[in-house]
Amino acid sequence: MVVLTQIVGPSGSGLTRELEKRYRETPDAVMLTADPRAHITYLRETVAEELAFGLEQRGIAPAQMRERVRKIGLGLDSLLDRAPTQLSGGQTRRLAIGAVAILEAPTMLLDDPLSGLDTSSRAQLITLLESYEGDVIVAADDALFLPTNFQYFSVPWDLHPRKAKAILFESRPIDAKEAEHLGFVSWVVPRRNLEAEVMEYATRVAENDPFQLRMIKLAINQVQDTQGFTSHIYGAHALHMLSSTGEADPDYALAKPGGKRRPMVQRAFENYERRKARARDEG
Repeated sequence: MVVLTQIVGPSGSGLTRELEKRYRETPDAVMLTADPRAHITYLRETVAEELAFGLEQRGIAPAQMRERVRKIGLGLDSLLDRAPTQLSGGQTRRLAIGAVAILEAPTMLLDDPLSGLDTSSRAQLITLLESYEGDVIVAADDALFLPTNFQYFSVPWDLHPRKAKAILFESRPIDAKEAEHLGFVSWVVPRRNLEAEVMEYATRVAENDPFQLRMIKLAINQVQDTQGFTSHIYGAHALHMLSSTGEADPDYALAKPGGKRRPMVQRAFENYERRKARARDEG
């Protein structure tokens, strides 16, 4: 059973630092960085050979390597014979994602995976991610979530739309208790028990028939797709880019913080501190 760890959030909220920390602390993890060139050796003549490079280093049998390369997807099948140096920026990004995903590591961390991809490539990546069992979210009791208008904007599907509007209009994080109440996470456990409980649950799931699990996953996902989930994700990404452009407007209402943190993220953390202070005063 693959554990896919993807932390999604706005630019400037410390995601890269958090992923790097988790990468260092997680045995056998792989990480997709923001620089696609970091995952390509440029020592091989073809895309297929680049994809196979990491598998060779791990001693994977040639027949299995060829099968993984053939099945990787991401629209790379038409590029397998092309030289890596002849790829466009988006194609290079897809090759980097493929070079990481093909390793089938127990934990895969993705740093802004949709960045630099066109609509078709984003669809191919989402299809790849949906093939992993990333459907259950177990949160530590000290976790903090920031629903906001980020690139992969699934918040209206994770929460009731009216609740989503209330939280996003105010711009504030939600803690683990509220996230569980709203259905944003599957369940909450004490921080000290998080890894043990997740692995116990994963073991119970893995003991079931994989074909039946796949059919259940597809049946549930079909409900969302029938309601327009995939179309929404693509359309919301365009609105995310437009909102980012709007921050350059001289009449933009919020002050721009220093560093990479976006104004609405800064406002969310300010609101969070206000709520904590009010709770202390009332306590």
